[in-house]
Amino acid sequence: MSATPEVPPVEIIPLGPDGEKLGMTRYEILQMAETYNAYFGDAMEIFLTILFGYIIAMYLAAPKLSRIQYAIANTVFLVVTANHVLFMYRAVVHNGQWEIFDGTYGPEVSSFYYENFPLWLSAVNFYLQFFILIGLPLLAVWFGWRIRKNPPQDKLNLPEAIK
Repeated sequence: MSATPEVPPVEIIPLGPDGEKLGMTRYEILQMAETYNAYFGDAMEIFLTILFGYIIAMYLAAPKLSRIQYAIANTVFLVVTANHVLFMYRAVVHNGQWEIFDGTYGPEVSSFYYENFPLWLSAVNFYLQFFILIGLPLLAVWFGWRIRKNPPQDKLNLPEAIK
């Protein structure tokens, strides 16, 4: 039986506070941050798909639903949407933790960010994200309520007109 050669230990570059405790290389830490960025991007696509799927479903079905069916549909939509928004928040938080281990967050990064990203644009970005994640689902529920109370008068878009 031949002896396997000893593999020398790999040097782990400590990154940021407690980075050496992870036992990961810089590439692995950056890869984890990128993975969570990709999770957020995918989650945003799914969020918009759920939102517009609900809007289309309400346009087609809301006038035909009873009050209890409409309430159940809205409850399911809002619970799924809230769960998805919380997942998106979790992905951003995890990404931030990996970037802290990487050492990319610190006073020098903050000063670079604020020097090159105007305060008004930062505020617009924050409120736009807030509106997209919280306001659009509520606006979609309002849209469904309006469609239920005032069905479309254009009979050409309703399934019965096709017959």
